[in-house]
Amino acid sequence: MIGSDEDEDLDDSAEHAEDVIAFLVSHGAAATLEVPEGPGKVKAELTPLGRMLAESLFTGCAPPAEADAATFMDVICAVPPKIASVMAVPWLAARSPAEAVRELLGYAEWADPDQRVVAVTVASGLGPEAAPAWRDWADRPGFGAYARRWLAEQGEQVSLDPADQVWLAADALAAIGVDMAEETVTIEIIPPTAALPPMTRWVRLPALPAGEAYQLKVTLRGVSKPPVWRRIVVPAAVPLSHLHHIVQHAMGWEGGDHLHVFSADGREYGDPRSGLGFADESKAVLAKVLAQPGAVMRYTYDFGDEWEHDIVLEKVLPPDPVPRLSCLAGKGACPPEDCGGAWGYARLKETLADPDHEDHESLLEWLGLDEAADFDPAWFRLDEVNAQLGQLLA
Repeated sequence: MIGSDEDEDLDDSAEHAEDVIAFLVSHGAAATLEVPEGPGKVKAELTPLGRMLAESLFTGCAPPAEADAATFMDVICAVPPKIASVMAVPWLAARSPAEAVRELLGYAEWADPDQRVVAVTVASGLGPEAAPAWRDWADRPGFGAYARRWLAEQGEQVSLDPADQVWLAADALAAIGVDMAEETVTIEIIPPTAALPPMTRWVRLPALPAGEAYQLKVTLRGVSKPPVWRRIVVPAAVPLSHLHHIVQHAMGWEGGDHLHVFSADGREYGDPRSGLGFADESKAVLAKVLAQPGAVMRYTYDFGDEWEHDIVLEKVLPPDPVPRLSCLAGKGACPPEDCGGAWGYARLKETLADPDHEDHESLLEWLGLDEAADFDPAWFRLDEVNAQLGQLLA
């Protein structure tokens, strides 16, 4: 059988790679780890000498320290991230973090979306010493959303623009190749109304485990006037992976793609696919984590907004012949998703209550409301919450 051109190209590439590895090994720059039979199977790693030579090569190809930000980014964007991190060192070392951020943001404002993302990523990693440069950009519309987000993540009091989330989402779409001029992209923000917002990811739990039930109080931390909490009853033997969905429905979160984690007694439980080193929440049973009344664990949802919930075991109830989920009581409406966490939600309520605030109208538009009276942070309907919980059961 005659191989295709593509097969021949692959064979040539494999032979070339083996020749390169053999050359590096012969000069002590690499060490062979494994040499199984067959072409293209050689595995090797750089020796300390090889790493030193590689770093010297990358540093020698790095953009000059005196180069402008555009020249710097042209080089950085053309190489893989690990190589870019080495090549960036001389340029960054030649200026203070604040100076580097000013140059990078000045370039990024007018750069193509994909290069803008890289420039902002580099700038974001330059630490708190760069804060003055970020503050210089925080009052600007549009692109200033990056600065406001960075400052908010550092815990600074920032006047967030309600349109920031949409602006950042549109910029991210453009960076991955979505042509905003040619394609219709709908970004829907669901406001709190007289009913819980529909879940964006429907889940059906398998049969609930029999046995004792737990009465839990779930309280959203940092939110007051009014506080937001729910008192729920769940099977004691439910795994934390199911409790995640139960809390989402009981509180009124939209259940999107945000990450979450449970924390108790120095351990963290979450989705093992996240790559964050969490213990597998599907193998952690609630009764093993909260063993007796008064025990507390933390549930954090959305690592950007950091919505933290205290989950307290109030009572251990006798076995229910028909295991079920229920909400016994509660207070307060669930905050809108992506509003900036507890601090951002407090600012949101203040802005809505002040018709003269410069952001009042734009915030109403972001929430999809006609008037501030349509927003009720004290809203809570027990029957609606139980209807949401009922939708979890197969």
